[in-house]
Amino acid sequence: RPMAALLWRQRRRVQQELETALFGSQSDSDSSLQARLEAIAALEELASPPSASPEAEDALHRILREAPAFGEEGEQAQATVARLRNRAEEALWGCWHRSGDEELDESIKRGMALMEKERFDEAIVVFTELISQAPLFVEA
Repeated sequence: RPMAALLWRQRRRVQQELETALFGSQSDSDSSLQARLEAIAALEELASPPSASPEAEDALHRILREAPAFGEEGEQAQATVARLRNRAEEALWGCWHRSGDEELDESIKRGMALMEKERFDEAIVVFTELISQAPLFVEA
């Protein structure tokens, strides 16, 4: 039953990080925001290979939908929510672009960089090679 225990611990950690990301520490807004951002980073790691947790990815989606601001009003509250949601979006992209293999991960970064530079023919070559190397890697 060691595997069941590991999965239980992983799910518990996901839940704790999600609660921190959504609600933080209500005592100090600056440290609370930092704790919330760190919790999102932890969820990104939990949602990434080699032992990716679907619950962690679901938690990142929930933060995108529900991230509230505490102890702040007006523009500051909107800025906090935007920062949390932006970080959750970055975390999702980060975990989606990880295969668990450093070489493949570098290839996807190279292909994405080529796309950003609108060098599409070169990007197609990189992604075609990536697909041939890892046909089950969805982001390829």
